[in-house]
Amino acid sequence: MALGLSLRPPHMKSLKGEPNLMELWPRQGNSAVRPIYTRVDDAFTILAIATKNDVDDALATARKRAARYGIPLGR
Repeated sequence: MALGLSLRPPHMKSLKGEPNLMELWPRQGNSAVRPIYTRVDDAFTILAIATKNDVDDALATARKRAARYGIPLGR
């Protein structure tokens, strides 16, 4: 089982145009939900949960939560 920094596609992917935001793909992408997360120091922080139909809304939520908690995303 791959964990942490060694986790690679198809289990996760970087989000294009979103520095430091990644999308977790449970069940190799065959899941109804996809957590959007970032790395903060030595921890991974989930900022939003997306469904296949609301990725844009989840990205907006992730950006707002990062700003609220002072998490830099590199934008």
